[in-house]
Amino acid sequence: MLRSLRTKAALMKQTPACDVANADLLSLVPPDARRIVEIGCMLGAMAREVRNRSPQTEFVGIDIDPDYAAIAKQHCTQVFSCNIETIEPRLWQTLFPSDCWIFGDCLEHLHDPWRVLRNLRDAIDPDGCLLVCIPNAQHWSVQWRLASGQFRYEESGLMDRTHIRWFTRTTLLEMFQLTGWQIETGLSRNLPAVPQQAGMLQALRGLAVACGFDPDEAVRDALPFQYVFKCVPDGQDAPAVRGHTRPPDHRIEASARLYQIAYSAATLAEVEENYLTLDNLANERADWREYWPIRNFLLSEQLDDDAFYAFFSPKFAAKTQLTHAQVTAFVQMHASQADVVLFSPQPDMGAFFLNVFEQAEVFDPGLIDAYETFLTQIGRSLHLRQLLMDSRQVVFSNYFAARPAFWREWLNINEPLFAICEGPETALQQALCRPTSYDGIQRKVFLQERAASLLLATQPRWRSVAYNPFGMGWSMSRFREHPTDAVISDALKMAYRERPYPEYLEAFANIRERFRNGSS
Repeated sequence: MLRSLRTKAALMKQTPACDVANADLLSLVPPDARRIVEIGCMLGAMAREVRNRSPQTEFVGIDIDPDYAAIAKQHCTQVFSCNIETIEPRLWQTLFPSDCWIFGDCLEHLHDPWRVLRNLRDAIDPDGCLLVCIPNAQHWSVQWRLASGQFRYEESGLMDRTHIRWFTRTTLLEMFQLTGWQIETGLSRNLPAVPQQAGMLQALRGLAVACGFDPDEAVRDALPFQYVFKCVPDGQDAPAVRGHTRPPDHRIEASARLYQIAYSAATLAEVEENYLTLDNLANERADWREYWPIRNFLLSEQLDDDAFYAFFSPKFAAKTQLTHAQVTAFVQMHASQADVVLFSPQPDMGAFFLNVFEQAEVFDPGLIDAYETFLTQIGRSLHLRQLLMDSRQVVFSNYFAARPAFWREWLNINEPLFAICEGPETALQQALCRPTSYDGIQRKVFLQERAASLLLATQPRWRSVAYNPFGMGWSMSRFREHPTDAVISDALKMAYRERPYPEYLEAFANIRERFRNGSS
């Protein structure tokens, strides 16, 4: 069926159908949305995921292709096949009230997206939002095509032959401003690096210098393949895009609400003065370790969106050598630059591996395959063996403080994991709940603990600041015997994430293989 739809779509000059929801767009859908309208709903993948999560949400799909719309009916509460630019006034009126509109890879296909966005701004609910995913015309591969004269249209992707409008980060921000929208959240979607990327980025740096532009900004803006934005009607208190044009944040004295988990009378007595106590004395679900009390708190408490929350184990002080006063001071010092603040000991366990999943795989073979299967099942497919993390993304256990927005996204990954593990017995459930060699603790616990690292490594919108990990406790493994190499390894990974020169990664790989093979 999908193959025939692709053929028919080509004849109708439409982009081939996709039956997978955009995970980044999905993460921005308000959990309490009352009525969502998606333009370009295709086969209804977004509606399917939203309504699986929130069955009470009304979801209206609109697609110009009647065949796509017919299939989307099984997931939407209503579907219309029409062109949003020529929609009949009477039908337009039926789309309101609505409080969330989604344009996933759609605005670039419109003749006058400015008019559509302006009309929507005037009609949407006052507390409504706009979610947009749009390709970046400034991507280095597009600039390469222009420089080589190979600017040819393709069936899909950046060079999709049905694209009518082209936008860069700068012109996207201008469009939102001109049409009455403020950006609340912005993030970029990047493709895996390919061999010619580094040389092209270096050339763009030189071009920017020759033209009198900021070379660092030119490189940053050439990396995203797509941008994803959540916008709200102007006139509301909404920040600008994180990582790009966000104005300085002057909330220096941000509240740090630091909890220590108490599992027993003994750990309750050891809670350091000034820490709040997260009561888990009943310890009803010891199999979930820290996730059980943290989950219960996040799902039941009203959180202050400007505050930082942390939930530390009783061993936090011993492993980090940090007091409540030191943690509080560090959070407040960096509140204006961070959404997440890390306090991760055992830096050697993060430094000598590409990422926290590769590190875990050494001690628990099969963990990566199990988690990749899980991520694919929830629409977040990733190749975990290719992720690169430095100390700004490596989170030990749950040793971090974060604003509620990050904790909510953390739940968005961990709650599906919880549901599968608590559900009927399947091959995936068995793989996720497999006991490990570490005191028999189930694999699900160590996967839950790695969700924060995954978000920081794959969602650039989250800004993190790490307390110097090299001054904390090191692991008890053989890796601790080579602290200088650990520092160098982390620095090489950090350098590669900032400037993807292949020499950085090659140098790191040499150290990594030497230590992984035990030849040091």
